Amino acid sequence: MRLVIDSNIFVSALDPNDVFHSECYPVIERLLSREIEAVCPLLVLVEVTCVLRRRTGSEPLARSVLRSLLQWSSVEWLDVTRKAAEHAAA
Repeated sequence: MRLVIDSNIFVSALDPNDVFHSECYPVIERLLSREIEAVCPLLVLVEVTCVLRRRTGSEPLARSVLRSLLQWSSVEWLDVTRKAAEHAAA
């Protein structure tokens, strides 16, 4: 199965104090086990790392999350061009 996953799923899954953590963490487990694959815009990386840094106050944690997410082979990171954004919005 291939899904589009937004930053809110990653943030909730990676923050054990998030109210939706228990619902979102299984999605991350399925990504890591390659049960599912995801397509995500690169902007998700920015959103996830910035939110986690603000929530935790930890720049090293945010950088570690960024490095990890970029290595997940089950996630395809896509540039969002204006043409792609217009197509998706339509």
